[in-house]
Amino acid sequence: MIRSDSFGEIARRAFLAWEKMRLLYIAICGAVTLATGMAKGPATLLQGDFWLLAVFYGLFANALYFAGPAVDTYATWLGLRSKTLRWAMFAVGTLFTATMAALLLADVLVPNLQ
Repeated sequence: MIRSDSFGEIARRAFLAWEKMRLLYIAICGAVTLATGMAKGPATLLQGDFWLLAVFYGLFANALYFAGPAVDTYATWLGLRSKTLRWAMFAVGTLFTATMAALLLADVLVPNLQ
């Protein structure tokens, strides 16, 4: 028998799964932020500008995190239900976000770095 879930039920399951992964996402992005600050020197972590940008980028990154469950919901609705696909999207999105955070924060901290 083929299981036919409503779009709402598919979305609910996808969003709940992604919310469980959000803590890992925040931990990874937080670690990258701290590592970027430490790369310049521990005093960097005391600079207000660093934390202002980190909070701004963090809020922006969390807003973009919404793309994961949205795409996951659509893929599942199309019949591409797979935990592997979900984790692959999470890994690619997290890697992209962490890389962008490091580059953006490093550019502010070390403007002449080429």
